[in-house]
Order: sequence, then structure tokens, then C-alpha cells
Amino acid sequence: NQTNFFKDRHYLHKAFPHEFAWLYAHSSYNNDELDESGNPRLYSIPNRKKNDDFTIVEIGCGVGNAILPLLEQHTELVHKHASSDNKDAVPPPRLNIHCLDFAPTAINLLKQDPRFRAAAEEGRATAHVFDLSSMHPSTISTSSSSTNNDKQTTTLANSADVAILLFCLSAIGPHPSAALSRAARHAMDMLKPGGTLVIRDYGRLDEAQMKLSRGEKSLGSNFYRKGDGTGCYYFELQDLKDLFVNDGDDCTKLELLELDYIQRVYRNRGDDSTRRRVWIQGRFRK
Repeated sequence: NQTNFFKDRHYLHKAFPHEFAWLYAHSSYNNDELDESGNPRLYSIPNRKKNDDFTIVEIGCGVGNAILPLLEQHTELVHKHASSDNKDAVPPPRLNIHCLDFAPTAINLLKQDPRFRAAAEEGRATAHVFDLSSMHPSTISTSSSSTNNDKQTTTLANSADVAILLFCLSAIGPHPSAALSRAARHAMDMLKPGGTLVIRDYGRLDEAQMKLSRGEKSLGSNFYRKGDGTGCYYFELQDLKDLFVNDGDDCTKLELLELDYIQRVYRNRGDDSTRRRVWIQGRFRK
């Protein structure tokens, strides 16, 4: 089963708590996760109205390993709230999710998943073939049901409370390149004012880069061809600052919230080997 090749990603609320912790808060709340009415607090969107929908766009979603767990958690949160003894509590916001990927096969597999199909039938999930480096979000039309059950047709431009880029930019091209600059611009244009872009990708001096550099895999500076034929660029912090923060033109840039390297060491107990991984992770607000 190709959809089981990669494991579901259940770490978003830990990696990006300001954006996703509320979705996992049905089991227990900290005091700072509740508003004055005792309802889940949404972190990163200023001046948010309590009845607004919450829209997430994942760019490079693959077969849905990050998005599908979020759909599951939202269903549990809604059910938990419905059975609450607090009859005056405001229900959690409606979660609308839009999934984008370059590969038609991945999108077709995602659409077959029962979790996605259930959400799509309720009008709160869509999936589209989309090339971030060449397509603007205004070219993608979405139909969804708002909280008052009226059908609305919009585009993905200026739509996202949160846009997700997980190991996506590295496959587009090296920095600097026209393709990567266009991709960054299109990602920024998906955000509504106050929306947040969250990124995790491969970092400079990751062990995989060291292995690729020893072979004849180089396509350019810190850019390599992987075994499956796709390209992979290994970022440093300044690269993402250049793409999303620094004022190099008249276009609107984003506010830097967080940006750092993540380093992990994984041990294989079978052969007692270790793998040293380096990722880059950031949060940016429009």
C-alpha cells in the first residue's frame, strides 16, 4: 500500500504549538490554552473572530501524512466539545483543509483515504495537483461550506490561517534560483493577513548531505540528486531569511517569528549505527 510507505506525522502540535496545539487539546488544557470563556485559544492569528473558520493549506502534502492526523484530531475535539457539560461554551472553529502536491498519483491516493473522503463530503477538505514554483494560489478554486452552511467558492490566495511546508522547498531548487523565489512568493500569497507560514526542511551538514557529497550527485552548491532522481537542497538559516524576510524588492515580506536548526541523533540498535540529522525550522507571519 503506497499510502503506508511513509508514517503519519503526529508531531505538528509539538513542533509548532502556537499553530496546532489547540487541535490536540481535547484531552487536557493548560491554563494558557483557554480563553476567558474556557474555550480553546487559537494562538497565532491576531484579531480573530471566535466564529471564523480556521483554514490550513499544506503545500507538498504527499499522501496526507501530516494533514490526515489533523482531520482526526479535529473530529475528536468537536465530539469532545459536543458532550461537554458547559452548554454555553462556543464550539471549536470549523477546520477547512486544502492539500496541494505536485504529483497527481499522491493526490489520487489521498482522495481515496476514508478520513479525507469523510471531510471532503462535509465540504471541509479539498486536494489539488499544484506546482508551487509555477502556479499562483489564485489559480486554485475551492468550494467549501461556511459555518452557516452556505456554499462559497473562493481561491487559495489570501486564504490560509496556517500554510505548511514540510520538506518541500528543498526539492524545488537551490538558493538562489528563480524557481525557489517564485515558490516562496506563491507560498506567502496563500496567507491571509496575520496568517503564519511554518517550515521544516533539510539543513546544512545533514548526514544525508555528507553522503551525497561523497558521490557524484552534486547538481550545484549544496544541491544534490537523490537516489530516486529528485533534487534536494540543504538550507542554512540565511537562505530562508532571504526568501521570506529580507527586503530585496517592493513585495511584501513576512515577519520572522522563529528560525533555527534542529539536530537529532538516531541510533539503530540492530547494527549499533547512528544517523545525525540536521533540519531547519521556521515560523513566519504575514
